[in-house]
Amino acid sequence: MKRIMKTIGGALLCVLVCVGVFSIVSYASGGGSSSTKQSTVNGYTYNYYAGVYAGKSNGTPYANSTVSIRTSPTGTNVPSGWMYAQAKLYTHSGVLKATAVANTNGSSTYYLNGNFASLKPASANTLYYGKGTVGFWNGTSYSYYTTYSTPSYQP
Repeated sequence: MKRIMKTIGGALLCVLVCVGVFSIVSYASGGGSSSTKQSTVNGYTYNYYAGVYAGKSNGTPYANSTVSIRTSPTGTNVPSGWMYAQAKLYTHSGVLKATAVANTNGSSTYYLNGNFASLKPASANTLYYGKGTVGFWNGTSYSYYTTYSTPSYQP
C-alpha cells in the first residue's frame, strides 16, 4: 500500500511540475500570430492577421505588434493604395498601449506589412497581445475590418 501511495504521489508531483513548466513557457518571451481572416472587397480577396513579439533588447523589455495582408490567390496584385493596415498593442487585460502609424500599399502589389506598434520600455511582468485594423478600397472609400487577437506574451 505504501508503495502504491508513493507511486501515486510521485505521478501527481510530476503532473504538477509538468503543468507548472507548461504555464511558464506559455507566457515566456517570444511571439506568435493570430488566426487568419479573409474578406472579399471590390473583386479582390484578402487574407490578414496580426503578429506580436515581446522580449528584451539590451536588457530593456519591449513589445511589438504588426498586421500583415496577402491577396488570394497569392500573387494577385491590387492597385496602389487599395490596402490599409494599422497595428495595435494591448495588455492582456485589454488596455491599449501602442498604435502604429497606418500605412497603405504604395505600388501595385499582392501584400502589405503594417508598421510596428511598439512599446519600449514595456513592463517585464505584463502580458501583451496584438490586434489591428485593415482596410480595402471598395471603389469610393475603405471597408474596414479587425484582425483576430494574437496570443499573449510577456518580455
